[in-house]
Amino acid sequence: ALVNYYIKSSLASKKILDYEKNLHKEMEKSMHERTNELMLANLRLQDISEKDYLTDLGNRNFIANELDKICKRIHSKEEIAIYYIDISHFKNINTSYAKRILEVCNRQETIARISADEFIVLARMELNSHTKRMNLGIALKDAIEKPIELERYHFSIKCAIGIHVVT
Repeated sequence: ALVNYYIKSSLASKKILDYEKNLHKEMEKSMHERTNELMLANLRLQDISEKDYLTDLGNRNFIANELDKICKRIHSKEEIAIYYIDISHFKNINTSYAKRILEVCNRQETIARISADEFIVLARMELNSHTKRMNLGIALKDAIEKPIELERYHFSIKCAIGIHVVT
């Protein structure tokens, strides 16, 4: 009778242990899924906090973070040209024309919309790249000031671009 009790008790303990192992695996799986959901939600929140919802460009937070990163990675033979673009009466026409700035810039520049008609472009360049710096500024101005035609209406946009160099 004692051996029979021991066998039944051992089998019951094994069932309980197996049940607890399965429960533990399910809890780990659930915790892993929740952790992934939280990570994705945090990435979405970061994207929302650093994007301009109209133009899909970066915003003030984005440009400040990018400038900080670029300043930390800049080499002694490089400079950062910061272009401040103020487009006159831009918000009265259509904020989607920020694409013109994107068309001029390549993947090396960082672009952000900081208000309704103000943009920042960060460009890493070789030290003392006066001509290259001016050419990018002129290309930005020309692209932005190119007349816009919507059906039978023509709109002219004017802009002012300031350039600051950080070494």
